[in-house]
Amino acid sequence: MATEPTLIEKLLDLGTRAHNPSVDDPQILQEHQEAFTTFIAKTPTLALIPALNALIHRDRVPPWLHSELVTVLARIPYSRPQNDGVRATMEFVFSVHPDSTVTREEAATVQKQGAFITPEAMKLASNLIASPAAGVPADEWFEGIAPQLLRLLDGDEGPELVKVAGNVIGRGILGRKEFGGLGTPGFNTFVHPMLSKLNPSLPTPYTDNKKLKVGEDEEEVVDLRDEITLVSSDDLASALKRLHALIHAHGHPALARRLLRPVLLSLWALSSWVGATDECQKRYCNPARDLFKIFIRLHASHDDTRGIIKTLMFKGNKNPGKLTWTFDTTSDGLIYILKIREGNASNQNFAAIDELEPKANSFVTSLDEVSSADEISTLFLDLFKQWYASNKKKAVNEIIVKQEESDPVVALLEAKVLQALMEKAPQKLIGHPDQILDLVKEVLQDNESHLDDEGPMGIGISLLGQLVHATGFEKSKIDRSVMDSIVESLERISRENSNLATTARNLSLLLQNWSEIEAELQPMPTASKREIEDRKTYNVAMQYITGPEAPAPVRSEGLNMISKLIVAQSPILDIPAVLVLLSSMLEDGDDFVNLRIIKIFTQLANHHPSSTVQELLDNYVDAQEKRNVDTRLRFGEALVRVVERLGETFTGDVSAKTCEFLLTMAGRRPKRERTRKRQEKDARLAEMKRKKEAKAWGGELPNWDEDEDKDLPPEEKERNGILASIVGGWESKRGSEDVRIRASALSILGAGIETNIAGVGTELVTAAVDLSMDVLTLEPEIERGILRRSAVLAVMSFVRALDSAKDGQKWLGFDLTEQSREKLSRVLSYIADTDNDGLVQQHAKDVVESLANWKMATLMPMTPRQANEPAFTRLAGLAVDPTHGLTSLSGNNGRRPVIEEIE
Repeated sequence: MATEPTLIEKLLDLGTRAHNPSVDDPQILQEHQEAFTTFIAKTPTLALIPALNALIHRDRVPPWLHSELVTVLARIPYSRPQNDGVRATMEFVFSVHPDSTVTREEAATVQKQGAFITPEAMKLASNLIASPAAGVPADEWFEGIAPQLLRLLDGDEGPELVKVAGNVIGRGILGRKEFGGLGTPGFNTFVHPMLSKLNPSLPTPYTDNKKLKVGEDEEEVVDLRDEITLVSSDDLASALKRLHALIHAHGHPALARRLLRPVLLSLWALSSWVGATDECQKRYCNPARDLFKIFIRLHASHDDTRGIIKTLMFKGNKNPGKLTWTFDTTSDGLIYILKIREGNASNQNFAAIDELEPKANSFVTSLDEVSSADEISTLFLDLFKQWYASNKKKAVNEIIVKQEESDPVVALLEAKVLQALMEKAPQKLIGHPDQILDLVKEVLQDNESHLDDEGPMGIGISLLGQLVHATGFEKSKIDRSVMDSIVESLERISRENSNLATTARNLSLLLQNWSEIEAELQPMPTASKREIEDRKTYNVAMQYITGPEAPAPVRSEGLNMISKLIVAQSPILDIPAVLVLLSSMLEDGDDFVNLRIIKIFTQLANHHPSSTVQELLDNYVDAQEKRNVDTRLRFGEALVRVVERLGETFTGDVSAKTCEFLLTMAGRRPKRERTRKRQEKDARLAEMKRKKEAKAWGGELPNWDEDEDKDLPPEEKERNGILASIVGGWESKRGSEDVRIRASALSILGAGIETNIAGVGTELVTAAVDLSMDVLTLEPEIERGILRRSAVLAVMSFVRALDSAKDGQKWLGFDLTEQSREKLSRVLSYIADTDNDGLVQQHAKDVVESLANWKMATLMPMTPRQANEPAFTRLAGLAVDPTHGLTSLSGNNGRRPVIEEIE
């Protein structure tokens, strides 16, 4: 393969010939364009992208060629014959994005396996791939990139790219109204084909299934008795796997709701499949159960839950007028979807009656895992009222639920679920004491009820016993008439000859003597209605966040609940506990959840700045040396957001402590002894391993890395070597602080100065500027480039802060003297000319220019500037009336400006 400079020259030559406007012969132009197109198609994508990117830089090529090259570059995700444009675009973005980093082990193979993926790099790659190129219709663009994205989503090329593909589809495409809405190109390409594999009776928003429909018609004509396979077992498993990956990769709860609701019953049928083999559980039941619980946890209303109970035995669609189908199993126990004739639908798509109890138990188990006690209690009361009303032997005027004609099958399903709730979740059935007591009162008053353990009377007494023995039960807060009626009914039942007599007698005695028991107990502190509701919300949020293997959408919804409580300043919040929880979650590494966590940190800082900043500093500094660099950088990102949010309140002890820690971390003095000892131990072990392998080899081990890179061009080998040395130079050596952490600390310090320079104070600002200048002059190594970038930007923040203070007429108590300004300008001018990092040079030039502008601005008065006044009203060596300026020359009232000579 040609080296990169040769490739650039070839592209430039062929592109110039193919699109030169001075060529008049159409045939010659067509031949050159075909040659250019063929060369583009044959060039490896990973080599083509950086070459085109280099050519489209400003003034590199003529405008007429620039537009053509931009078009070629923009269409790479869509048009590559190698079908690798999407991944190549991702890897290029990840490798060149300023925030991307690689470990030493990855440095030599970064071009093959990509770099460390940051949220910013992922967002940029998502926008590039999800936005159709100019001149390409959206539907064609998505059809071109869909196979590539779905291959990544399937996990064929690594788990990290599954998250990237999920973000591109979920956030870049489906998250945009013009592409992700029902019937839009993005929905038609990515969502409908996936969901229709799980629910074939979904309405088709577009006609891309004509071939399937024709095939169905042909088979029906040939043999009306044959049943047709609509979705094979492999296609069903693939659709389920992709949906599961997409929901987990993109953490927004709204996307989960949009994608899961249309296939909710199918997910339920698969998750509760009776008699599933181990392979069936792995491919269908487990992912479907996980998605089903995500929907129930986040979005299911009471009506949704009741609807699932009514279709508990669902195995397919039997409604006439729509495609009728059913789930079935192959000979080896895998699940597929079978089309059935409408006449046979009612018999084939309803599960066997012996599956009723396993399905009811499965439903209650899932509900118990993801629903709160209030939700389960509400469902139980609703089902019990319905069941009790349908089983009464005579009409009662004060019946709670209006009895309607009900389907006996539905009644049987509800009764089974009711029974399963009492067996599997008894502790969650008493979430609404007042409603339970009203229901118990009605049941116990019914003289016609059977006095058996399993009848309404037995259930009512069992509920009463659970409620009385529950923590926090207070008889004094219960309506006296209700309690008197219950006690009277219990005494009547205790006199009957039944199995319930003993239990009723004990409960009656307990309730009659409850006043004496309450007097001996310590009074429970009373809570307001708001505190009770907030406590319920907090408990649900903690269940969502801390649940075992909770997916990203669920944790995100839990964080959203915590956020609402923080904004409302709920008194039930334990702020230190919330801070510790957020810190533990920030180590998780999920980008979408991390962004939510950082937002909550900023909300907490509004009301608890000292505690919030201290928690972030403790984890960022990592005095115990337990966290890796990436985790500490996440805390650094949270810290800078909090500092910026504090604004002018970033002052006093908070700003002093923060800046002192940051100055210490950014300097060269910090030592991490535990890290040093661990590094020495690892070095000894590595040396022992090397000697042992060399002895077994019979001599020095060959350099396998050289063998891997032997086919690379010399320029790429040199580039990989430089990259490896740079990344290796970042890491801690002999217990010193990691260069990335030092650069991050300087960046945060600059943000703090720019946020509130007055709050930081003279001494700390001076120390920060001095440290930045020392870094620029004393650490010129190529691997310290990122550190010098942060240093020069910290100086820029200082200059901007001074300018903002001057514009806002803020008195700082200090200023930049002319001598100091000249010294800064002199050093930075030298850096701009000699530094080996291009970005450092450019930033240094910008700061020198800003310092010159700031000097010019100091010649202006400290009076407010008006839009219609001249820019200068005072010059060095001259005194001009700053109040009237030159406006009196126009004839307005006031004396003319007087120029006076001064020393």
